[in-house]
Amino acid sequence: MDEITIDIKDCIRQILLKWRQICVCMLLGALVMGAVGALRAYQNAQARMTSDENAEAAESLEAENEFQAAEDVLTDREIQEVAAAAQLYETYYEELASTMEYVQTSVKMQLDPNGVPTLVLQYYIDTDYQVVYPVLDEKDMTENIINSLIARLDTTALYEEVAAGLEGAPESSTVQELISLGSSEDLLTITVLGLDQDYCETIAGILKNAVEEELEELRTLYGEFDMTLISESFSEEVNTSLLSSQQAQVTSMNTIRTAINNLTSGMTDDQKTYYYLVLDRAAAEDSAEETEAEDTGETAGTESVSVQWLNLKYILLGLLAGAFLAIAWYGLRYILSPRLRVSGDMKDVYDVRVLGELTGTQGRSSSRNALDRRILSLFYSGAGELSEEERLRMICADVRITAEKASMKRIYLTGTGSAERMEEAARQISEKLQGEIESVCYGKSVVMDPESLEALAASDGVVLVEQIDSSRYDDVKRECELCALNHVSVIGSVVLNG
Repeated sequence: MDEITIDIKDCIRQILLKWRQICVCMLLGALVMGAVGALRAYQNAQARMTSDENAEAAESLEAENEFQAAEDVLTDREIQEVAAAAQLYETYYEELASTMEYVQTSVKMQLDPNGVPTLVLQYYIDTDYQVVYPVLDEKDMTENIINSLIARLDTTALYEEVAAGLEGAPESSTVQELISLGSSEDLLTITVLGLDQDYCETIAGILKNAVEEELEELRTLYGEFDMTLISESFSEEVNTSLLSSQQAQVTSMNTIRTAINNLTSGMTDDQKTYYYLVLDRAAAEDSAEETEAEDTGETAGTESVSVQWLNLKYILLGLLAGAFLAIAWYGLRYILSPRLRVSGDMKDVYDVRVLGELTGTQGRSSSRNALDRRILSLFYSGAGELSEEERLRMICADVRITAEKASMKRIYLTGTGSAERMEEAARQISEKLQGEIESVCYGKSVVMDPESLEALAASDGVVLVEQIDSSRYDDVKRECELCALNHVSVIGSVVLNG
């Protein structure tokens, strides 16, 4: 009993059949280690935030001391001169930033003046007006119609509609620069600039729709008239006006930069040092105001910290730790188990031959999960050669032949496993042996039941029905000792598995 051999192959099989529990342990391990990783990430973020706050406070104190030292060496007049120069710098800087933003965002400023994509629409307005001399019975309304149409087209709403229809959705104010509306006698001319032909055609399409929408109301105001699109032409042409506008913007930016550089031309070295510190302080205050505006949704005095709540390293570590602990637990349980592990132990430990194994799967072959069946087939590829019924018949034939050769008249079936499984298997064997052996009966465990012990003592032979993971080694040993003590031959054992 102290030297029972551990079947490594069966141990691995038993562990693999616990794959559901192992998966649950892996999931729990991932959750626990994920929570640990998130907690550590939060603590590290808090530590970094505290460190940054301390560094920022030290830097702020150092900057304040430097600022105060630079101010102390100047006279009041020099300080006022620096303050005035700093104020001018802010004005110039805002103007420069505004100009640069316009140049960068304006579609018109991005065009090449040497070949500007240009699309021109020309509409002809016919009011059927005729001059009759010497009397003028009516007034020509052509000019009024054109002026009214231009006023209706030159609106912010239309420019916003055009901007929404363009790729990138530019500002409506920059779109307005691309559209020119003009008139000459009975002609309305619409000139459209763009990045390419498609860009121009997109704008022109929206404008043509707008013109059509306004015609009905204009006819209500001025009476019937005809309006015909007589020309729609595209070309890439030199635009001197655009070139002048672009050069003017460049000149304006250069002028502002020169003015900014000249602010320090008349300052002493101490004034320059103080001047730059004033500018740095103003920039820091502007940055702080922007940050405060972005954090208006947060609690006052509380800074947001960036925390990596999901750490893949900790999650993988949790999965591995959960799998290792589950496998170690089930492996240890298998090794230290006091119950029958494999059918071979009946022969190796108690010298009782195994008549056969019953799995109890007849009529429910699909009850196991597909993965469970696959695991079983990997370890016991030949276990499915005989059906449950065929194995039961082979066991009964073996018992009958052994009893006949040993002249046994009374056969008793007993076991120490699960009472329900053991009694069911014993009943099946007993029913098949009825009429072939003079007396066949079965009962409860002889270790626990005195009536079963008396029935065993009155028998000529016994068949032990044991169950893996249920029958205890000590009980089977005691069972074999009682058989020997009562001079009852052990025909063999039937092992219940599955």
